Amino acid sequence: MKKIISGHALLNTHVLYGFAFVLCIGCMFLVWPIGIIRTEVESHNGADGRIGVGPLSGGSYTEQYFVPQFTYLKEMAIAFSYEEIQDENAVVLFTIRNSAGEEVFSTSISILNFSSGGFFQFPVGIFLTTGQTYSWTVFVESDASEDIGLLATSPDVITPIENSVLLYDGNVTSSVAIVDYVYGVIPGKSSLIIYDCFILTIFFLMVLGIRHLPAADHHPRNVEKA
Repeated sequence: MKKIISGHALLNTHVLYGFAFVLCIGCMFLVWPIGIIRTEVESHNGADGRIGVGPLSGGSYTEQYFVPQFTYLKEMAIAFSYEEIQDENAVVLFTIRNSAGEEVFSTSISILNFSSGGFFQFPVGIFLTTGQTYSWTVFVESDASEDIGLLATSPDVITPIENSVLLYDGNVTSSVAIVDYVYGVIPGKSSLIIYDCFILTIFFLMVLGIRHLPAADHHPRNVEKA
């Protein structure tokens, strides 16, 4: 009887050790290479100089070509302008396509969420290929004639390095969109070492906790006395 209970307690201990080890490796794997912990890096306009491009309703649209500087695009903030909402059911459609014209992201947002002269953040959260040319398109679906437009910069204003060509209804303009590209970048080596050391510290604390479980779990003689 003593051997059976001892073996059972030993098995439970080994299971806990195994669980702690798998949890440790899993957490380290999430930090790198998956990169669940990322640092925000923004690329945005360096100055004002806003001009309106639009309207974006009635079948009209804007299309901005851009080249991502990092692989994970967390979100994009685009500046809009409008006078008055005519159709409260109108929606703003935002789409990102790759160089082959394939849709890699798309969302539709109620026009009521937009403020005139302000930025609206589109939660993108996709992986892109750095150096490859992509494009994002914005237009409005409405039963009325909405006067909402995209805010862009004059040609002499500093713009994000990502931006290349801005088109309105397929025609090249002399401006580029006012936009804030927000990336999620995996921390540098020093930060990764700090995160890994923290995870390993938690792992060793778990191991010590398992080794010092209550004596009744490791010494079955207490059960025999009962």
